[in-house]
Amino acid sequence: MSGEGRFLLLQRGALFGAAAAAFAAVAVSEALPPLALAGFGAAWCLGLFVREDASARVAQAVNLATVVLVLWILLPAFAHRETLPVAAAETALVLCGNRLLVRRSAADDGMLHLSCWLILASGAALTGELVYGLCLVAYAALASTSMMLSELRRGIEEESPEQAHALLAAPELVSRRLLGFAASLGVFSAGFGVLVFPLFPRTQLGFLRGLGGGRPTTGVSDRVDLSGQGSISPSSRLVLQAELTGDRQAARYWRVVTLEHYTGRGWTRAESPSEAVRGLARVGHATLSGSFELFLDASRRVPAPEGVLRLWPDPLGIRMRDDATGDLRLGYGAPERLAFHVEAAENVAQPSDREATARALQLPELSPAVMALARRLIPDGATPEEASQRLAKYFASFSYSHVLHESQTPLDDFLARRSGHCELFATAVAVLMRARGIPARYVAGYYASDVAEDPLTLRDWDAHAWAEVLSPGRGFVAVDVTPPDMRGASQNHATLWTRLLDLWDMAQLHWLHGIIDFDSRSQMKSAGSLARWAQRAVDAILHPSAKTVRALLGLLLLACLGLAALRWPRRRPPAVRLEEALFASLARRGVERGPAETYEEALAKVRLQDPARAETAAALLARIGAARFGGRPLAPGEPAALRARIARL
Repeated sequence: MSGEGRFLLLQRGALFGAAAAAFAAVAVSEALPPLALAGFGAAWCLGLFVREDASARVAQAVNLATVVLVLWILLPAFAHRETLPVAAAETALVLCGNRLLVRRSAADDGMLHLSCWLILASGAALTGELVYGLCLVAYAALASTSMMLSELRRGIEEESPEQAHALLAAPELVSRRLLGFAASLGVFSAGFGVLVFPLFPRTQLGFLRGLGGGRPTTGVSDRVDLSGQGSISPSSRLVLQAELTGDRQAARYWRVVTLEHYTGRGWTRAESPSEAVRGLARVGHATLSGSFELFLDASRRVPAPEGVLRLWPDPLGIRMRDDATGDLRLGYGAPERLAFHVEAAENVAQPSDREATARALQLPELSPAVMALARRLIPDGATPEEASQRLAKYFASFSYSHVLHESQTPLDDFLARRSGHCELFATAVAVLMRARGIPARYVAGYYASDVAEDPLTLRDWDAHAWAEVLSPGRGFVAVDVTPPDMRGASQNHATLWTRLLDLWDMAQLHWLHGIIDFDSRSQMKSAGSLARWAQRAVDAILHPSAKTVRALLGLLLLACLGLAALRWPRRRPPAVRLEEALFASLARRGVERGPAETYEEALAKVRLQDPARAETAAALLARIGAARFGGRPLAPGEPAALRARIARL
């Protein structure tokens, strides 16, 4: 072990481990730019090798750089307040990096722990993912251990400043009991956090995700921003599994939300009335029927086949709301897994009315280039079908890209670049149609790449966007010009991998509903479940069955084994045994060492009796003390040689 000692290495490892867990909690949000992540990573790695007593010039340089970085991050953020959550996270990382590089003693570790808490707080505002919760639990375990070790170190340094270095370097300081206590404290802190955390209602703040150049994942949202920067990354969250019979082509497109208000940089929902319904029913002959199980997300929206005729939940009493566009949303309190019955047919148009037609013509001021392209592609008097065919032919030469380019005019840049993702293809169709007076709107949902799959499974990575165009006498008809091989997802996964993804999805759902969307109703429900469980446990103890008796006996046996393991005599380090042998040898010669005597006090008594023997004892004690407190462990074979010299003393 190095001269720093096992204790200091353990304390530093716990400290830097806590900082790494806090960093991971904010990094999983994918909202921070790569430069911020790389900068903190560099500071963390460099902090492992920087001495705590670094020169004043190094400290001043780091502090000055910290001030400059904080101002550089925060000043622009105050001018664009929508980026403040990301700026706060970046600032917390800068402050934590400063503490990692500039530490004088254990007293400075408190500021490092505080900066880690700031990172965790900023991460909570950027993501609600399960991975954040796992990082939080890891931080609780590591931080509690780190704080305990830092406090122990500070106590040693304050009580015995002269001998602090030797005591901290002593191998015996890192005993099994200390390691066991540290591990127990970490497990207790993590477990306590897991138990207490759900008791406090909180709000999902993951809508801030993607600010400042993040990497948005796939999925469906009530708001689409086309001007962001980053790339679309796949998410494996399970959306639904359907058991269907009949014409499965009718289940190719699953619509979720219709966005009608175009801002020039994206889409938002238009204000439209909604009504409470127990199901959806339209006139028509169904060619597809079956049921599907929905794994509800925070939006509480219900996917439905594009050609849906009838859809109702099971049980029928579940509350839903149907708005003017036909989008369905479940009421609050709906279970996280819910079954639906569905009937659909291919090429069933979506109904429309006068208000929907007016909303589907709204446009902000468009650039001359977009207007010129619309006039060139869609001639005067063209029918919606003719316009759709001409647009499909035009966009066939475009390429698909997952990369998002930051832009104030995303549609113009997409048309000039001739490359983009499905949201841009759908936007281009809807806007060009509207520019020529043809009502059109943006639709987000899911695309089933393999409709023959049984059961039909949709995940977040199957998210897709397309346009709907109003056809006279038919209603809104789907128009999709995205390259066919890039719609939704075409990945095929092995059965084992799919099962693992399903397990992870279920954990994500429990995290969402048990933590993020935890409210007073959920608390009452959990309290009732806990009370019923406690009552069953008490009844099982008062009136035990044979199975309960065997379980209690097994727990008693485990407790006895654990107690025996704690009381089992432990083998002491060689240096300790040599010290005991040396003073036992001196005691046989009439020199007794008092319980609180130091080495020097004991040697002084030996010198009064036998100066020659005192010199030999002093040499032996010097080597033993260096092994115990000086960080110079005994070499192989050296304990036997020292024991032989003690026997000849």
